[in-house]
This record gives sequence, C-alpha cells and structure tokens, in this order.
Amino acid sequence: MEEVYKEENFYKDNGWPPESLSYCSYIFYTGNETEYGEDYDQFVLVDNALYPYIRLTEKRGKCQSPCGGMSIIAADGSFAKKSEEERNRECPKIAWGFAAVFLANLRYDEMQKDYVERKDRNVVIKEYYNKYLKIYLDSHNGLKYSKITLEQKELDFLANHEFVIRSFWEKCTPLKNIPCYTNMLLMPNQSMKIS
Repeated sequence: MEEVYKEENFYKDNGWPPESLSYCSYIFYTGNETEYGEDYDQFVLVDNALYPYIRLTEKRGKCQSPCGGMSIIAADGSFAKKSEEERNRECPKIAWGFAAVFLANLRYDEMQKDYVERKDRNVVIKEYYNKYLKIYLDSHNGLKYSKITLEQKELDFLANHEFVIRSFWEKCTPLKNIPCYTNMLLMPNQSMKIS
C-alpha cells in the first residue's frame, strides 16, 4: 500500500508531503448557476490521503489548477506554498471518504445526458471497505489484541468507522443545484450532501 497521510499533514514541511491527485472526468456546470459557478471543470481525488477527499479544480484558459493537470503537486510550487485557507479558496474541498471515491468513479455520458459509473458500485464498495478494514487490522494486531477474534475486530472496526463517516457527513458540501445527482439518489423534497 502506498504511503498515506492525514489531511492536516499535507504541506506541513515546506510543501511536503504534497497531495497526489487523480483527475475525474465529469460535467459540473450544466447552465444553471451553482454554488461554485462555472469556473470549475474537474473533480480531483486526493488519493494519498488517509481518507480520500475531492477538490474542485479551476480552469483558466488552457491552465488547470492547482498544478497544471499534473498528478503530483510540486512541493516547491505556488499552490504548496499557499496557506490552507488560500488553497481551499482556490480549489474547495467538497467530499470526503466513500462519497469522494463514489464521485470519482462517475463520468458524464453525453449520449445518455447522465452520470455513469466506471466500475460496478459493489466492487467500489468492497474495495473501500477492504482497504480500511486492512488498515484497522494492521493497527490492531499486537499481543494485547491476540485474544480478540477476527469477527469482533471487524465489528469494532465498523463501530469505529461509523464515527469517521459521521464527521465526514458534517463537513460535506450540499449538492444544491445539481439535479442529476438529486434525481438519481433522492426522493422529492429531500436535500443531499456528499458525505
């Protein structure tokens, strides 16, 4: 498994460790004014975070924030040298955890005029679950855990992860003006957040 970092640890040491980005193809602006306007044209999944999250990225002519479309942000580059507040203003974070992984798995299909999953949802869920279960088991394999069964460790992991999921839910941005998401996932008169 590649090295992962807590979100708050990025850029701490003169721009190191930098975020590693996976660009996700989608259409964010559909002609309606959104919370972020029409300048954002990509999701980028920060995939070397302990719990992945998505930043929105700007387009400025042929330039692409935050790092010209590169997958690694240069530790000595201008984005890395900005304050956390400035980075979040330039490329806002909108989703954490499984919701970020789920959104990164979507692409917009021009023929269907709808979002389509790149990989089967059950596979995405299983990969996400197995990754975090492995991290949990690896950190709970010492002698003091030797009398706890694997089944109990898995139950403990689920209870622990529930708190993480709730904290992500509180941080997420409502998808206020994106009817494709709302129609796909919700009944009328419900609001939606990316969690």
